Amino acid sequence: MRLGRTLAVLVLVASVGTACRPTVQVPLDGNLWPFAGGQYPFDLFVEMHYQQSYRSQEPRRLYPPEGSVPITGANYRPSAAEASRLPNPIPRTQDPARQDALYATNCAVCHGPQGDGNGRANAFFTAYKGRPAPSLKDPATVAKTDGDLFFILTNGLNYNPEGPLNGMPAWANLLSETDRWLLVNKIRRLQSGG
Repeated sequence: MRLGRTLAVLVLVASVGTACRPTVQVPLDGNLWPFAGGQYPFDLFVEMHYQQSYRSQEPRRLYPPEGSVPITGANYRPSAAEASRLPNPIPRTQDPARQDALYATNCAVCHGPQGDGNGRANAFFTAYKGRPAPSLKDPATVAKTDGDLFFILTNGLNYNPEGPLNGMPAWANLLSETDRWLLVNKIRRLQSGG
């Protein structure tokens, strides 16, 4: 009787475990899926913690009217043309350790450790007919101004969360303005071979 119950539990656990694995497995250095550890290193998908919600027995929250400005001031979101002319307010040599940590955490999974466009997630994107992340050393990317790169980091590029895997998501809600400028500096360091 106990053996039967134990066997039933093992079969149930195994079936649930296999149901959680992706249907297309992409071999990446012996790992069957880039995010097999249960977490992903970047916030690519729209998630529940960004939605307005309240718990049962909790009164509805009063949200500020759309377009209102907090007393601390609003974040300025320039247009692409305005951003192209923005100077980088952070010196290239400021806090290289932080630049490296930000890049390793948020960018290397797609763009690769050296910015060559060979990140681990690219195999996943390709397997699901998505567009792989480009090399940050591509001449078209090198020709962009620091403001252009900041604008892309802030607003994303050709990204549709409802559509197929393509483009780059916006990082404005996940990284501070300073961190995004530090990433611009890291990209420039990679482009110059540093």
